[in-house]
Amino acid sequence: MKLRTLGIVMLTVLIAGLLWMLRPRGSQPAPVAPTPAPIVENNVDATPLESVAAASPVRESAQPAPANEAHAATDFALVKVLVLNKTTRVPLPDIDVYAIYDTGSGGRTFDETTRSHGKPFETLHTDAEGRVEIEMPPNVSSIVNANGTKHGAGSERADIPALTPWDVHEVVVELATGDEMPFWMKFVDETSHAPIAGVHVSTGKGGESKVTSDAQGLALWPGRTLAPEFLQVDADAYAGTYLKSEPGHAESSSPFVVTLANCANVNVHVVDASGQAIVGAKVDLVTGGYAETIKSANSIRSFHTGDLHWQGVTDPSGHATITCIPPHVPINAGLISPTKWIAPDKLMLEPGETRALEWKLGVGCNVHGIVLDQSNVPVKPREMWLSKTERKLTVYFDTNPNSESRSAKTDEQGRFRFDDVSTGMWRLGPSAPQDGKKIADDDVAAIAQVIEISDGQRDLDVTVRVDRGLFIRGALLNAKGEPTKDGSIWCVDPTNSLSTRARVSSQEGSFALGPLKAGHYVLTALGDGSNAVSEPVEADSGTSNVVLRLREGASLSGTVTGTSGELVQTDVRVRMRNDEWQSVHGVNTHNDGTFQISGLEAGTYDISARGSGGAFALLEGVKVGIGESRTGLDVHLIRGGQVRVRHEGPDHYINVTVFVNVITVDMDGVERGTSHEFVAPAGTVIVQASYYEAEKRTVERTVEVKAGETVDVVFEKDAH
Repeated sequence: MKLRTLGIVMLTVLIAGLLWMLRPRGSQPAPVAPTPAPIVENNVDATPLESVAAASPVRESAQPAPANEAHAATDFALVKVLVLNKTTRVPLPDIDVYAIYDTGSGGRTFDETTRSHGKPFETLHTDAEGRVEIEMPPNVSSIVNANGTKHGAGSERADIPALTPWDVHEVVVELATGDEMPFWMKFVDETSHAPIAGVHVSTGKGGESKVTSDAQGLALWPGRTLAPEFLQVDADAYAGTYLKSEPGHAESSSPFVVTLANCANVNVHVVDASGQAIVGAKVDLVTGGYAETIKSANSIRSFHTGDLHWQGVTDPSGHATITCIPPHVPINAGLISPTKWIAPDKLMLEPGETRALEWKLGVGCNVHGIVLDQSNVPVKPREMWLSKTERKLTVYFDTNPNSESRSAKTDEQGRFRFDDVSTGMWRLGPSAPQDGKKIADDDVAAIAQVIEISDGQRDLDVTVRVDRGLFIRGALLNAKGEPTKDGSIWCVDPTNSLSTRARVSSQEGSFALGPLKAGHYVLTALGDGSNAVSEPVEADSGTSNVVLRLREGASLSGTVTGTSGELVQTDVRVRMRNDEWQSVHGVNTHNDGTFQISGLEAGTYDISARGSGGAFALLEGVKVGIGESRTGLDVHLIRGGQVRVRHEGPDHYINVTVFVNVITVDMDGVERGTSHEFVAPAGTVIVQASYYEAEKRTVERTVEVKAGETVDVVFEKDAH
């Protein structure tokens, strides 16, 4: 009996061993690219966790997930994350860590936990040894992000490859802490280049001044690479400006040199039609953002302060003096009260100038009229916008009217009225739909037609014709053919040169473009994350059931190195060859100089980057296939130059593009009477100006650029 029992036991053990060897290992679907999140990529330390400081030993394998967990019956891989202080390499406790991957079903919410062991889409927290463990589904690529903001640390990410069941993957994430990026500045007068003492630098308007320049104009800001700051600069008698702290200026012998211009002033005299002073009128001077005055070679155009205002109130004589206005900046001027009034011309002031102006109210034009839909039915009651413009283009009103806009509502007969409108060009039409508000199915298109008021004109009657209830509706699918809300739709009417866009508004991927002007449109879906733009689809206004499908996106990644071979932080721009829209994909490099741009179409790309001191990089002809990831790209900065373009008219604006051969290097708009600097590599470059107002044409200039120099190009009023 004992032998029989022993035999049964041995047979049982043998069968169990065979079952263990033949156990299922999980299915092997194709890896899925992760959906990028607004997080910063980290260099993954290739050193095994065991080699990190002995005070941080690797823990034993994770315990199995509880049986009641959703995927407890499914094999998983284990990702072990160690978070260290980048400088001291000491483990960081209580750091938020989470993992994400592409679920194929759009966005996911995150569950807050207090644990150091969990699953993707849970916010975990590092333990006392700086560690977390994440049970990762097999065969999917993922991203792990560590965020130490609440402890004054940075935010970094690690890309995790697709793992097989039971794999254990170890990764080290290093977070920057403290003020480890000293940033020396030197302030000098724009004209004399003499140092300026007493310049105050702070992190925001009205904020506490952190540092002040000394007699040599020098000031030291305690910068940090984990959060390069935008700094506000204020100095008596000088126009304020903005800085961006950046690496490369850690010594007082190599400061970031900032030139400051003397303030300008404006004295306004406000009177009525009979010449009597208007007391208590509120004068408003405003510039639409201050991006051109940011003193930084990196990411200049990515920063926008919003509208900046300088204001004053008229005294008993009707005068108001407004001081310390920045020169060289287009200024829109007008009144906020006792009535909304906009001066006909913009101001462009010189350093130290005091400009005297007289504004006479009650002598403008009274603009009135009626709004009719396509059936000649009055549109009532409906808000109308009147917005100053300098371009003769019919457009859809944007969701945010600018500071030069006025509004009025139509009455029961569909009539509206604006009094005392100054001379010049204006856009007139129904207001744009406001974000977050439901759009009625019978609403009218927010088409802004251009009206022009001449000098001395006192009355203008306008009939505004709009289309009612015309939408293009449909659905957006991702590259797998599944509904997605991660995208937006761009809609163009090439016949009327009109364009608008809409976000996908539901989990089912549905969208509604409109209300639209009647016409034939070309629709393109712009993907978010790993998906690339869709093939264009044509549709008439009023069409439903339009389907757009995003394409599988490619990605480009690499590093940007400076002129001395160091890794640098800067902005990277990617343009596709032969792209008629001249679309630009831009991204800032991470703290370690790395970059990644995803969601690209298959094709050939040119990559450019800008560094401090006029350094410039151009990597030409990078080819990438559908869904391909090109890695290891080295974008190396060399000394470049600049092209300073001045526009003398007749158009109010021109679009300027700088080419090297067929490659677009830089592009932007230039307002009449102003100059703008464009980056360019050393050598032969082509500067092209595109005119759109009175006559559609392009004008080109070929110039030779030398490293470290600025070449001036002027497009005169009659340029051809």
